[in-house]
Amino acid sequence: MIKSVSDFTDTMTRRSVCGFALLAPLCAKSRKLSAELLPLQFAGPLGIDAAWFDRQAKRQQLRIAQGSAEHIAYYFLQSKSFTSLEPIEPMRAAHAKLPLPQLRADHFLAAKPEGERHRIIRNLYDGLHWPLERCYEHTLSFLRAKEIDQAPLDQLYQSRGLSSDTSPDSLTGLSSIDIPAKRVLLVGPGLDLTRRENFSDDLPLKSYQLESLRARYPLVDAVDIRPEVIAHLGATPHDLTTQILPAQYDLIIATNVFVYLNDAELLCALTGLSLSLPVGGVLIHNDTRFAAKVFGESLQLPVEKYQPLSLGGRKWDRLVIHRKGPQ
Repeated sequence: MIKSVSDFTDTMTRRSVCGFALLAPLCAKSRKLSAELLPLQFAGPLGIDAAWFDRQAKRQQLRIAQGSAEHIAYYFLQSKSFTSLEPIEPMRAAHAKLPLPQLRADHFLAAKPEGERHRIIRNLYDGLHWPLERCYEHTLSFLRAKEIDQAPLDQLYQSRGLSSDTSPDSLTGLSSIDIPAKRVLLVGPGLDLTRRENFSDDLPLKSYQLESLRARYPLVDAVDIRPEVIAHLGATPHDLTTQILPAQYDLIIATNVFVYLNDAELLCALTGLSLSLPVGGVLIHNDTRFAAKVFGESLQLPVEKYQPLSLGGRKWDRLVIHRKGPQ
């Protein structure tokens, strides 16, 4: 029986070794990032030293577990695959402060997983450390903070669990990118595993960005920290905040990733990625923090362009484009 995130990662990765040749998986292992590689003018004030990296590894494991809790809560509240009870919208439960719907929870725990999505969710479930009630309360607490209390979004997302949620909206802006590249890296491809509202068991279990990039570039690697993404997509396990990639890329895309990182984590991520870009290489993300601009400049990754994105005529996001300069 799989009892932990690490057990699930090991088991699911073994299942997927031979099934995803199109992803051009990385052959070498990631190296450890260290404080000595960071721009000194920022690393010191941000408190990044050897002990910071030890703490960060533990923090990331907690955030992975928190992300799993969200997936589990969204699924057991809304899925029809294991019960005939009516679905419960998570936001409705958050607004009304509904207690754990015990009957639905009992059905979820008693059901034998039949579909792939249900099997993934049950493998993510850690009943010892994260029982269903804890998953439920954690998820509703986040929703109340975001939608009801309107907590500052930057702080909220920088402490939120790391989930793999994605949607077709993640393609917005990428279709307009026309950057020649022989080798591309997609960081955090995501997987449309669950949604907080309007979830359906019929939703395709897929990564929209990855499929789009595959159709346009000859060689696409993907790295992620989430176990289900690593397993289902054949992505390479990688933590942006503590590791360095073992390969070089002409283009690296990391949208909806940096917004989950605080400034110290962002500095580490940008440092590691800069080491995987040759002169002229491009990094694209959607974090408009001033820190991203300043950190990028210190790493010879100046911002080349801010590209506004719109959805239905309403501006809602931006692409930030850095290009690696000479040392």
